[in-house]
Amino acid sequence: MARPAYWTEPEQLQKRIDEYYQDCRQRGVALTFAGLAAFLEVDRKTIYNYGQKDAFFPTIKKAKQKIEASWEEHSFTKDANASSIFVMKNYGYTDRQEIDTNVKGDFSEALKKFVDKV
Repeated sequence: MARPAYWTEPEQLQKRIDEYYQDCRQRGVALTFAGLAAFLEVDRKTIYNYGQKDAFFPTIKKAKQKIEASWEEHSFTKDANASSIFVMKNYGYTDRQEIDTNVKGDFSEALKKFVDKV
């Protein structure tokens, strides 16, 4: 026998998510996916599972985007720290350097000097 659904309509879930946002604002704490799950009294996996349902997909996607945006904004403040970087990496952001290895120009003179030294 399957467990009864926590929410049967996306609007019900959206109302609770909005309450979570308000609670975070009042307490002055960051939005997090784990915090949302705790507020809703469900496991994070439950929220992900709801996100797989066509009716709930837009609601969950919007919540994820809002949480991600809040962390992204926080990462640009003077209060940003290693935890911000950690969270952002979990959202798919990476530390990356791009190095252009395309060599242009005539390097025959430099190559000749190098060979002469060896």
